[in-house]
Amino acid sequence: PEELWRWRYHDRPEFPGVCTVADDGDVVAHVGAITSKADIPDGSLKLALWTDLMTHPARRDLGLFMDLAQANLAACQAAGVQLVYAFPNDRSYPLLKRLFGFKDLGDLPAYEGPRKGLRRPGGPSAAEARPEPAELDAFWRRVGPEDALVLRRDAAWVDWRLHRRPGAPYGVFYARTDGLLTGWAAAKVFEGPAGRIGDVLEFWAEVPEARNELVCALWDWFAARRVDVVSAWAGAGDHRGSYFESLGLVPAGPRTHFVARELSPAGKAFPGEPAYWRLSNGDSDVF
Repeated sequence: PEELWRWRYHDRPEFPGVCTVADDGDVVAHVGAITSKADIPDGSLKLALWTDLMTHPARRDLGLFMDLAQANLAACQAAGVQLVYAFPNDRSYPLLKRLFGFKDLGDLPAYEGPRKGLRRPGGPSAAEARPEPAELDAFWRRVGPEDALVLRRDAAWVDWRLHRRPGAPYGVFYARTDGLLTGWAAAKVFEGPAGRIGDVLEFWAEVPEARNELVCALWDWFAARRVDVVSAWAGAGDHRGSYFESLGLVPAGPRTHFVARELSPAGKAFPGEPAYWRLSNGDSDVF
């Protein structure tokens, strides 16, 4: 939908999307890149999530796909993007690796489990009251991983990604300890092939109490929406994986392909090293 497309690529003037189309009287193919800032151990990078690779059924030839993809990568580089990453489907996955130099970072497991069988921590639930932007920025400066590449979850990103997106609202929860913001989480519900799925899109906590409050809020939100299965992401080296397992989620769900390609020397260290990345479902555009 046009409203969703505009939100995705043109709703942040400071991070304009990079969209490339093939026009033959009508648009017959499209590639988009969602740009964002990422924090890394020595500073920051400008990233782009490569997405919306779409070709009209009557024009699905490899030459058009190659031309469009190369043009978009060149446009990303001209826009100052230093690193491109993607979660390709089974069809695009081998092409991105073989033809465009994307490096394979391994498949991401989905930590999943039946909602009714999950452990619920004791204590209260986190609230949905939204913090002030300065408070969110300060929280991210405290909890953003110092030894990994992670998309910057500052207040501007949270506002765009979770509160301004068109369509059904996300569940977004904030935890406090002695009045201080110490955690936040976000979730979405959708219909899967075997039932209703509750996806943990974001999960960031500074102290164990906040972590438990967030889980209680998420589980209540999922229960009210009659979720059958809960799902979350945690990549290599991410401590959240072991916490999800302690709740009853196991890495047995569908696996997602994950690839990346550097466009500048500054981004060279990260493609091919899964443990350098900290990913959540919210890094993907499909939600």
